[in-house]
Amino acid sequence: MSFLDKKLISNFSWLSALQIFNVLVPLLTYPYLIRVLGANTYGLIVFSQAIIAYFVIIINFGFSISATKNVSIHRDNKKILSIIVSSVFIIKGFLLLLSFLLLTIVVFIIPKAYENRWLLYLSMYACLYEFLFPVWFFQGIEKMKHIAYITLTSRVIFLFLIFFVVTDQSDYLWIPILNGIGAIVAGIVSIWFVFWHEKICFQWVPIEKLIVTFKESIFFFYSRIAGVISEKTTILMVGVFSGLTEVAFYDLAVKITALGKMPFSLVNQTVYPRIAKKKDMVLAKTVIKWSFLLAIFIFIFIFIFNEKIIIILGGEAMLPSYWVIVILSLTIPMSGVSYHLGNCVLVVMGKPEIFNKSVLYYMVVHLSILTILWLSDNMSILYISCSLVIAGLFDVLYRYYYARKFIL
Repeated sequence: MSFLDKKLISNFSWLSALQIFNVLVPLLTYPYLIRVLGANTYGLIVFSQAIIAYFVIIINFGFSISATKNVSIHRDNKKILSIIVSSVFIIKGFLLLLSFLLLTIVVFIIPKAYENRWLLYLSMYACLYEFLFPVWFFQGIEKMKHIAYITLTSRVIFLFLIFFVVTDQSDYLWIPILNGIGAIVAGIVSIWFVFWHEKICFQWVPIEKLIVTFKESIFFFYSRIAGVISEKTTILMVGVFSGLTEVAFYDLAVKITALGKMPFSLVNQTVYPRIAKKKDMVLAKTVIKWSFLLAIFIFIFIFIFNEKIIIILGGEAMLPSYWVIVILSLTIPMSGVSYHLGNCVLVVMGKPEIFNKSVLYYMVVHLSILTILWLSDNMSILYISCSLVIAGLFDVLYRYYYARKFIL
């Protein structure tokens, strides 16, 4: 079949290695950290990361979609490619500075944030990584092995160091520090590769061109930030209404669910540049069908072996996360379809407004349910998890309806 060419298979293989390692590293370190730090301190780290995620999405600003598409289209024109890359880096640089400013305001306004200011500032390594590491460029030129080399190296550094440095609950600040080391290493090497190996020339882009590039990503930014608000607000709500220990329970469920969703993210990132360039809806429909079938199998597997997975990763103390994992696993089949309907169908075929609306409506549904739970005094971790499932079902049905109506 035409979509199974060597380059596509190679890109999928390298991206698979990268994504698998990125998901497995937290799972490999989780059993150690949850036992050394305890659920409460570990929950504090997750809570802080949820706050920083808002700033990460500001810096991303939808370039993971818009820039990937532009790079893919103009990959053979170094002059245009240099303008695209330079524009994205300049805009992201300004957004990085803005994020640090906003975090500083938050730190000095909210007493609890000031109390944990060092953890918050050190967790900003994620923002630095988002700025430095041009995943969108590597995806666009379909050279995924370079992402794998760079990221695997940085993650290996973190993986080995954490077991030697974090030995007590008081060592929790070393976790963002070690992550930051890996991020800086990956960022520096990737920038060297882009501007030296690929011979991209950095240039100061006229403000008019920057505005155009900025506007191109606004719609995708709306959809991305809506997704983050829904995802991370859930963690914040669990922390505020249930406590940091419950945040640790919820985080375990998220990690296991993320592992189940990983294959669909892999496929989506691999085939998106190809589908974007050729508008190949045959490939898109084939991917959607097989992804859904695989997602059902993954859900059944997690449901059957859930308790054993929990004990292996976190011990018996983490068994209260059992039903949270079951509930969140229901989102795996939805994601198996939703990922591809969004990027590979609606965006590629010129319906980004529908894609963006679906994410915005997802956020509205999710936040509306959370509001109802809050007003009715039912903000438990299980009900909060159920709200994600209901919102996710609405999202996939909305995308499927319009994909069938206009495209498929």
